[in-house]
Amino acid sequence: MSFTRKEWQDRERPDKNNSQTAYEALAQAAVSAGKVTTDPDWDRFLSYIQAAIEKQTVVVNSLHAALAEPSMVNPDQLLETKIQLIRVQAWIDAYEEVIAIPKKLKDGIELSSN
Repeated sequence: MSFTRKEWQDRERPDKNNSQTAYEALAQAAVSAGKVTTDPDWDRFLSYIQAAIEKQTVVVNSLHAALAEPSMVNPDQLLETKIQLIRVQAWIDAYEEVIAIPKKLKDGIELSSN
């Protein structure tokens, strides 16, 4: 079966209703009560960030376990794992800063620029 160009484009073009469903299907996590806003859109955004933190925390734990393995003797592999651990931890730190932004704005606290 062959398609015309228009049929192919229509088939490949995402449906706007389906894309919203896809976003809602993403993993969401509970955000601590101190960081929840009164805006449901912000709360949903923060729950996505919290889910990302939890996912990266699993990665951090697995990297720590890999570093604790007695078989981890290759210096290149050891260095690569340490670098990956630092990168993932930096992502977690950045995500935590993002989650803190709404509360800081609400409380009138100046945002750090580091």
